[in-house]
Amino acid sequence: MLRSALEKTLKAHGYTTGNLESKVDKAADDGVITLPLKRRAHENVRVLGNNILHDEWRAVDEEEFEAAHEYTRRVLECFYDDPETVKAILIEKGNTVETENEEEPKKEEVETTPLDDSQELGKIPSVNS
Repeated sequence: MLRSALEKTLKAHGYTTGNLESKVDKAADDGVITLPLKRRAHENVRVLGNNILHDEWRAVDEEEFEAAHEYTRRVLECFYDDPETVKAILIEKGNTVETENEEEPKKEEVETTPLDDSQELGKIPSVNS
C-alpha cells in the first residue's frame, strides 16, 4: 500500500513514464525530493514493496513497516507541504501536473415554469384539477 501511495503521488505530479525506480530518480533529479530521501524511498519503500509483491509470502515486521511508512510520509510531504513551489519546479522541468478543476463545474440549467395565481407553493395539485 505504501509503495502504491508513493507511485500514485509521483504520477499525479507528472512522473508518468518508466518504472517506480525511474520516477523516484527523476523526482530527485528535479530537486523535489532530496538525494538521501531518494535512497530511502528506494530501500525502504520501493524494494520492500517489490519484495512483498514478487517474492514468496512473508510477514513484514514492524520495523520494516515503520521505516516504509516514515519515508513514504516524508516523500508526500515534499510534494504537498508547499504545492506552489513544487508546481513551479515541475513546470520548469516540463512535467504536467494534475490539478483540480479551478473553475466551478457548470450547473445544468433546468427549465422551470413560474407558478400562476391558481397554484400555491408546496401544495400538490389534485388529480382532478
